Amino acid sequence: QNYVQYNPEKIIFGKGTECQVGQEVARYSKTCLLHYDGGDYINPLLDRIRQSLKDAGVTFYELGGVEPNPRLTL
Repeated sequence: QNYVQYNPEKIIFGKGTECQVGQEVARYSKTCLLHYDGGDYINPLLDRIRQSLKDAGVTFYELGGVEPNPRLTL
């Protein structure tokens, strides 16, 4: 079967760029899913991302504790 796959991608690197997450998400949607592994090291980063989403008026849902190659039971 013929098909076309189009995957545009925008990657923003640099110090403090996590604070732009809300603005970027709001350009496309008013809701999103935060999907992360839940390690303690990520808490300060998640706090900044959560605040950015709130400031942009984006509703978000969280799914923490994600493992690489998860089984269906997760």
